[in-house]
Amino acid sequence: MITRLSYTIFLVLLIASIYFYLERTVFLDISFHLFFLTKGDFAIQNSRFIAFLTQLFPLSGMALGLSLKPIMMLYSMAFVVVPFLYFLLIRYIVKDRDLPLIVVLSTFWLVSDTFFWIQSELPQGMWAMVLYFALFHKSLLQEYPNIWYQSFLTLIAFFLAFAHPLLIFPFLYCFAFFGIKYKRTQFFWSQLVIYFSILIIKQLFFKAAYDSQAMGGLSSFKSLFPNYFTIDTNVQFLKYLVNDYYLLLLGAIAVIAFYIKSKNWFQLLNYLLFSAFFLLLINVTYAGRNPEKFYIENLYLPLGMMLLFPLVLDVFKSIKREAVLTALISIVFIVRMIDIYSISGQYTDRVTYLESISDKLNEKNLDKIITPASGVDNKLLKMNWGFPYEMWLLSTMKTGKTQSVVLENEANELSWTMERKDAFITNWGVFDYPKLNPRYFIFPDSTQSYRFVETPFE
Repeated sequence: MITRLSYTIFLVLLIASIYFYLERTVFLDISFHLFFLTKGDFAIQNSRFIAFLTQLFPLSGMALGLSLKPIMMLYSMAFVVVPFLYFLLIRYIVKDRDLPLIVVLSTFWLVSDTFFWIQSELPQGMWAMVLYFALFHKSLLQEYPNIWYQSFLTLIAFFLAFAHPLLIFPFLYCFAFFGIKYKRTQFFWSQLVIYFSILIIKQLFFKAAYDSQAMGGLSSFKSLFPNYFTIDTNVQFLKYLVNDYYLLLLGAIAVIAFYIKSKNWFQLLNYLLFSAFFLLLINVTYAGRNPEKFYIENLYLPLGMMLLFPLVLDVFKSIKREAVLTALISIVFIVRMIDIYSISGQYTDRVTYLESISDKLNEKNLDKIITPASGVDNKLLKMNWGFPYEMWLLSTMKTGKTQSVVLENEANELSWTMERKDAFITNWGVFDYPKLNPRYFIFPDSTQSYRFVETPFE
């Protein structure tokens, strides 16, 4: 019954990913990735190689010569199909009956705004992490672990180490979880050594400037000491916990109650310490920075993963009647889908707003302009750095003509580009027309320079 329910959940999510494909792809990072994927190669950033699986979908569409619309749909669908593939691997190749459910639940348990901001390598890494621990779990149960399993574990450990810096916390939690549950053999310690060896190699030879910059917020631990519990991010998280992440609270209560009742103090301590430390790490790091909800929610996702392992492998296993568990998960999934749909309006409004801008530019025959960022609804856009990529994607798909629109956050910061006639300009780079794929970039004019327009959208 659980397996059939899992298929249903993935089918519903797949349909939703198609229905909301514009909201999910005409949105910051995905538009940015699609821009570079049109070159016919992967757009791997900061050495986070785990993204190659989801990027295979739009790249395959481009190789087949598909237009932008089906490519965007494929990319949106990829973030449902990939966890489904992990589900199948764990269930039918590794033959684990419990851990596939963790993959299923992770797609909606703590997901709200991240249903629309889909590109992060953190959840992609966590799906792979469940496969890792399915193999790890099965190997722990064997007196002599399968050599093929050990080889695959090393391969997956490589991708996990290069997936996202925060993945180390749910990874170590799961190691401790299984270390408490089973005897810590030579195999157990060897896998931990392999993982940290890969992490060290990454830090020495593949250190990403973006990750170093993001970790700069750790200095807040010193500046905010000892007032950690009154910071704005903690207050905001409590609101999120009630309105959006109530399943995290309910699940945590269930896990804590289960471990207290069973007197499993080590697992209780393991869960509480890792979860509390991780939550404090994120909230202190981003205190005073007013992060967008979709972004901070992505960073909270490991809290959900650290909950799901004990919830599925201990609490749910204590429920003897599968029909009861199936009904419970079904109700939870329906409620979460209603919640996701209830917040979809802001993302649909965002796409509608971008479409209205494109229409106004068409009416005024403005295809290449630079304009002040103050002229757009930045609150609705949430972030405006992706505006040129979003306008390229939407205008080309909708009208068959590429619009080049760049927002200046500071006066004259892009004045040096005004004379360019045959280049696509963004805030982060200038791209010559001949170097762009003509199938996906349709420029009606390569003779006119960019124009500065004060209020083009009125």
